[in-house]
Amino acid sequence: SEIVEFYVMDYTDNGNVFRIKFVDSSGKSLTFVRETARTLLGLRSQRYTVTGGGNPPELFADSASGKLTDFLDNLYAVGAAGIAKITGEDEEFYAITGSGDVEAVNTRTVSDGKFTVTGSGYGHNVGLSQWGAYSMAAYHDMTYRDILTFYYTDTEIASAEAAAEEQS
Repeated sequence: SEIVEFYVMDYTDNGNVFRIKFVDSSGKSLTFVRETARTLLGLRSQRYTVTGGGNPPELFADSASGKLTDFLDNLYAVGAAGIAKITGEDEEFYAITGSGDVEAVNTRTVSDGKFTVTGSGYGHNVGLSQWGAYSMAAYHDMTYRDILTFYYTDTEIASAEAAAEEQS
């Protein structure tokens, strides 16, 4: 069937894609996580976004059948700042389930079948270039200490034994 929805369901704490979902015109969905999602899309990094074209954002509780958009005129949230109207645009929502768990309410744009995947970077997004470190060591005679303090400024490198002695 034709893919009618494609979106990022969850991001990791450092902003990488954790889980993506495809939904076809018959309502069947496929979910992919982490590296599987990245390699399926042929990307070099897990840092990317997915956008669809044309239609306005819709709110979903957990699936296409849980659409809340039709009720936006009467949808409000209560938080620390008081009562606020929910518009569905560029907002993050969370709901408390009957069992007391906090679950994300997904906001996404329903597409006209055209999707754009925009990525950035290479690797795992932890701040150290493997090729840069290789080059520093191989061609510039830099030590692991030189390389680590280059990438991770304002850090101090010590052995585990020295760190344990310092704490006691």
